[in-house]
Amino acid sequence: MDELYKRNDEARLNAWSLTVKRNLWTAFIGQADFWKFMGQDNIPGVVDYPEHYYSRGDVLVSPVTYGDVSRVAQEAMACGCPVVSWDTDPHGENYPYKMAKGFDIMDMADKIEEAYNEVLDDREAVAKKCRKIAETYWDINEEARSIVQILRKIVSDQ
Repeated sequence: MDELYKRNDEARLNAWSLTVKRNLWTAFIGQADFWKFMGQDNIPGVVDYPEHYYSRGDVLVSPVTYGDVSRVAQEAMACGCPVVSWDTDPHGENYPYKMAKGFDIMDMADKIEEAYNEVLDDREAVAKKCRKIAETYWDINEEARSIVQILRKIVSDQ
């Protein structure tokens, strides 16, 4: 991590939605020696300004454990922001940029560092790879149909 910090001392880990499993994330940040990178915790205003979700985001950590991958991860990848996730999805529906061994904090730290180094070396190539993954696995038309179907069901049930 020191080498990353030397290359870019502006790097920050801006974390939000870490209230679930806070002890795990505190241990992760400590063991991975990410303290010097810590930016804001639970970034204020992010909900009010969704256009800021991925602005200047170098890497998104999306620690889904199983099941449907989060739309946040899908959107980040579609925007060219690499996603790092656990390899614990038994359904095979998780397609991040990098996958860390399940619940292995040091491997997660390594994957974050690898992704960040790749972004520093060639941001455009990383963004293109992320976009290609998103287009391959998450068809925007199918996603839209799925959301409309869910919303129609909710409305009809009321």
